[in-house]
Amino acid sequence: MVRTPTVTLFDELKQVCNAYQRLHHRWTGLCLAGFLSVALLTAAWVPPATAAVLCKNVTVNDPPQQVCILKITRSAKQYWEYRASASVDGKTRPTEVYDCRQRVRIRQDGKRILIDQDAVGTIICQFFDR
Repeated sequence: MVRTPTVTLFDELKQVCNAYQRLHHRWTGLCLAGFLSVALLTAAWVPPATAAVLCKNVTVNDPPQQVCILKITRSAKQYWEYRASASVDGKTRPTEVYDCRQRVRIRQDGKRILIDQDAVGTIICQFFDR
C-alpha cells in the first residue's frame, strides 16, 4: 500500500509563496501576511462543542438534583434579569427569564414562579449576584 503525504494549507501556501518569491521580491510581504492570517484564523477558531457549562448538584427540593446552565445572557438594561436555558437531571428546559430582584422565574407563557422553589433560579441568582 502506497501512502500519499498529507498536504496542509500551510504547505500549499508555502509552495505558492516560494514560487512567487523566485519571480519577484514583493511577494515576500504578501506571503508573510498570508501565513499570519492563516495562523490567526486557525488559532481563533474554537469548536462550538467546547462551550463551558456550569453544573452543580443542588438540594433545594427533597431529592438532590444535577442542575446545568447551558446558556445564559444578562440584560444590559435591567442587570438583575438573566435569560437562561438549563437542564435539570438531564432534561433540558426552554429559555426563561430569571428576575433576581423580585426572585421570580418567568416562563415563556408568562407564568411567574418563585425562585425559592426552583433550583436553577437559586443557582443563577446566587452565583451571578456577585
